[in-house]
Amino acid sequence: MSALNQDESRHRLLALGEAFTPSAPIADQELFAGRNHELFSVIEAMQSAGQHAVIYGERGVGKTSLARVAMRVAARQSGILAVRVNCDGNDTYATLWQKVLDEMLIRAAESPSEESEWLNAAVQECGALFATHDLSPSTIRLGLRKFAQRTPVALFFDEFNEIADSTAIGLLANTIKALSDHIEPITLCPVGVADDLDALLEGHLSAVRAIVQIKMPRMTRDELEDIGTRGLKRLEMTIAEDALPLVRVIPRGLPQYAHLLAQEGARQALLGDRDDITRSDVMGGLEVGLSKLDRSLRRAYEQATYSPRKTRLKEVLLACAVAKLGDMGDFSPSDVRAPYSRIIKEEVDIDRFNPQLTTLATTRDILVREGEERRWRYRFRDPLMEPYVLLHGLQAGTISPEDFPH
Repeated sequence: MSALNQDESRHRLLALGEAFTPSAPIADQELFAGRNHELFSVIEAMQSAGQHAVIYGERGVGKTSLARVAMRVAARQSGILAVRVNCDGNDTYATLWQKVLDEMLIRAAESPSEESEWLNAAVQECGALFATHDLSPSTIRLGLRKFAQRTPVALFFDEFNEIADSTAIGLLANTIKALSDHIEPITLCPVGVADDLDALLEGHLSAVRAIVQIKMPRMTRDELEDIGTRGLKRLEMTIAEDALPLVRVIPRGLPQYAHLLAQEGARQALLGDRDDITRSDVMGGLEVGLSKLDRSLRRAYEQATYSPRKTRLKEVLLACAVAKLGDMGDFSPSDVRAPYSRIIKEEVDIDRFNPQLTTLATTRDILVREGEERRWRYRFRDPLMEPYVLLHGLQAGTISPEDFPH
């Protein structure tokens, strides 16, 4: 550990937002930890004519970051024209393609003059074709060729699960099929929250053959640690050996929280004019970090755990957040028993907290319950709630890092 002067501390404080991005997807490959297999799969699909990719998984696992980094790598290595559009609940098949053309115009405005010239011309020709013909998968294929004749194209449809128009989803699946059948150098890549590919494409999977399925799992603890060490290396900072486990364990495999803990820990150290992050720095940054999180998480937590009587809902939910998870992020009541016993400092049977589990999964709607009586499996409805509950428990002093499963 070494002391910093105020100018050095100020300079590194200003760089915190570049080294760690808890509130935004990553676009810099140097800061993109892990996910090498998934990244290679997306890039390989973009480089293969007639092939497409779908990225899916839980909320918060880094799907958008994967898409953004893949776009930059493919553009740099293969000259692929890659753009990303955000879908929403009002989108139709037509509005999706208007968004694509709008993004192409933005790209043209940011490009050197020669590239800008042909991009603008392609947008005009494509737009005219879309305006004068029935907007079908065939028309889209012909329009996109205005761009693909010059360079391979990759189009990412982020937040794809937000699309409410089932007709638009079916037409996009058929567009993927049409592009694949004609072996066009055009890759479509829907990105969204889903348990499986069929859920994302709403039963239209049979229409798609040449599609690479890329499921984003939660990050391993080593990958989460890599997030911290990469960002700190850019800041020329280090982290104490007893502080690093907090970054590895608390996020529960979700990169946003690894960024948050590392960033706030670094901030605390720099405010003390130090370049080494201690465990106290990370713990001290929790209160600041919680205040920056999505307000909807705070509201959902308060609504789920409020009771005028002593119902132990907070303690049971905290035990759920500490419980050892299955492959699908799920857990059983027996997985909750040991952490709940530690939290209330009393050895208990499942019957003591089963009513609270039922309440949290039914009337409070913060957990999802699946299976059948005496074989229930639970999971958090919003995966981002898990680390939030852990952080809340740490801040309140209800648990300590030693209570986490290792």
